[in-house]
Amino acid sequence: MKRWVKVLISLFAVVAIMVASLFVVRAINHWRYFSEPDVEGLRHQEFDLTDASAYPLDTVDGVTITPVTGTHMAGFYFKPDTITRPGVTVSYGGSEGGAGWGPAVTAAQLGQESLALFFWGQPNQTPMLDEVPLEDFQEVLNWIDNNIDAPQPLIVAGGSKGAEYVANLLPRYDQIDHAIVIAPASYSFPALSYNQGHSSWTYQGQPVAYLPWESGGDEGSSAFIGALFKSLIGLPMVYGPSYEALLVHPLEEARIPIEQSQATIRAFAGEKDMLWPSATMAQQLKESAPERVEVTIYPGAGHMPGVPRYISGMDMGGSDEANTAAGKLFRKDLSDQIAAWAPENTQ
Repeated sequence: MKRWVKVLISLFAVVAIMVASLFVVRAINHWRYFSEPDVEGLRHQEFDLTDASAYPLDTVDGVTITPVTGTHMAGFYFKPDTITRPGVTVSYGGSEGGAGWGPAVTAAQLGQESLALFFWGQPNQTPMLDEVPLEDFQEVLNWIDNNIDAPQPLIVAGGSKGAEYVANLLPRYDQIDHAIVIAPASYSFPALSYNQGHSSWTYQGQPVAYLPWESGGDEGSSAFIGALFKSLIGLPMVYGPSYEALLVHPLEEARIPIEQSQATIRAFAGEKDMLWPSATMAQQLKESAPERVEVTIYPGAGHMPGVPRYISGMDMGGSDEANTAAGKLFRKDLSDQIAAWAPENTQ
């Protein structure tokens, strides 16, 4: 009996040490990767991006920012004190559930009216990024017709899942003249919710075809197991391999047919994106419509230009130095592109 007691005590001690070690490793990794970084030149999340009431409405000089809401529309209208450029830029956020603040600010500072909009998560919208109706964009078009004196050119921008959303709008709404897609997608992917068997999008009541996780095969399964292990020991999640596996043998019906649109497209991506293979997908967009897509790849940069590598428990890729440099270049590239598409009024 005493021998078995000693064995049980030894086993308990081993398990206790393993559990304690796991907690120590998780604590160290959490401190290393989950703390807010303090790197000059990188953007920081200073408030809850899903909370429309938290957005700073008085921080852009020479621009009046007012909330806008509708049946499914939600976000902010930017009106420069002096409107010097025609048209409007409509900018969407991404999977974080925020409004598309950055491009809307850039357009307004150039003298063009703009909208920073949410496309999911607000009280009047789909609560999860799950089967978001693409036809909600029609309400935005109606608002523009009723509120903007010179609505052309219409520029629509989005980043990450917002870029996937924008790309899906292009073949369905020929009112869009130009599109800016940051960390873009060339295919539609699964919903980001508990309903992993759902599409992210619907159109006219029907799910938009997408690449299901199981289509990633053995590569996808290995990537999933690796992601679970990283989560277990408290490392930032790396989603890139799971998405890369979906692109090995992709379903053609899930490809976003941007060639059906006449809009010109500017795609921006980081070479070392670890969230999903945006550089690869930017080039795929170019292959679909080579005459109308221009691609800019930032060397060594991660998922979103100017964003830290580790944020919200995820590995976005790149180095802080490369991401800082990409952020500076992107801000100029974005401003130059909007200015080129919406030249200043000469009268």
